[in-house]
Amino acid sequence: MLGKILVDKIENLRFLRKRIWSLIKIKVLRQCSQDVLVKIEISSEALKANFKELQRLAPEWGVAPVLKSNAYGHGLFIMANWLIREKLVTPFWCVDSYFEAEKLRLHGINERILILGATFGNKIKHNQWDKIDYSVGEWELLREIGDLGRTVSVQIKLDSGMNRQGFRAEMIGMLIRYLLDHPKIIVTGIFSHLAESEIINSDLTWVQIKTWNRLVVQFRETFKTLKYWHLANSHGFLLADKVIANVGRAGIGLYGYSEDNSLINLKPALKMFAKIVGIKPLLAGEKLGYGGSFSALTDRRVGLIPVGYYEGIDKRLSNQGVVMINGTRAPILGRVSMNMISVDLTNVEGVKVGGFALVLGGEGETAVIKMAHDCQTIPYEILVHLPNHLRRQLV
Repeated sequence: MLGKILVDKIENLRFLRKRIWSLIKIKVLRQCSQDVLVKIEISSEALKANFKELQRLAPEWGVAPVLKSNAYGHGLFIMANWLIREKLVTPFWCVDSYFEAEKLRLHGINERILILGATFGNKIKHNQWDKIDYSVGEWELLREIGDLGRTVSVQIKLDSGMNRQGFRAEMIGMLIRYLLDHPKIIVTGIFSHLAESEIINSDLTWVQIKTWNRLVVQFRETFKTLKYWHLANSHGFLLADKVIANVGRAGIGLYGYSEDNSLINLKPALKMFAKIVGIKPLLAGEKLGYGGSFSALTDRRVGLIPVGYYEGIDKRLSNQGVVMINGTRAPILGRVSMNMISVDLTNVEGVKVGGFALVLGGEGETAVIKMAHDCQTIPYEILVHLPNHLRRQLV
């Protein structure tokens, strides 16, 4: 009896120790989270304006938001929660992988999902989630699904001329026969992708549209289960009157980016801010940073900001990028480091340690499109390189 009492007391002490340690860790984490050095703000107003603009361009289409690759760097759950909060009517959401789809399901989100990337038969066989469509554009995957012996919803990827993924036009007769012979494969949609929709009057785009429109008619006549047919990515919304479709996929356009904003009136939704953690002098003749790539011709005042190529500030912005502080441009001096940039504060008034700088996003010199141009790349690359761990907030 005495032994049992001692054992119970020891167990109670162990539980109490674990509980106290958990509370200490929670307090420490809360204190750490309060000292935010880098933050990303996502504008709800801009997202809503972009969604409406895409609807305006193609009023007969449903808008299917694309949330792949952490929602183009904007945050998968940020975007998912925003779509639900705004009660926007969408035919389905697009993600790249089963992993992304499962993350949404585990987050309690039950919207219909189209997985754009490949999902192999074994994963489909053991899937327990409802309202998931798998994209199928290769014979090997289609046959895997056909051999499963279970009902699977798919959207068939057709190659209309991009020559990347999808069943080629000359295979369509054989493809349709296979699908009709396997009635457990439920064809809920067909889709393709435009190779250069951002180029006005592209010959390739017209060839793709012609091929696509012919295939849509064929599939709609054959499959009564067909609900969705979609060709257009964001720029393709401009071609709504030329394309036979009832859905458009809103990727980069939803987040506010277009090659030609004179045609699509979009608002960039993302801004990244970082605290100024130090201010120091740089005397004339001194060099700064790795390799001493910046030499001061006159005395300068330098600010230290804790972002670098790990945080998504491209190394190609060394000695040419700009941040904005108190509405004034502050050029990047020297090389972009892994977690640090140095900026010129000489002409910036009212700057203090602890104040925030706009380091990426918005419009003007910190705009993602301008950064992409300066780095000789595309906005997609800048956005998706923003690491997942950075705090994102809907504003």
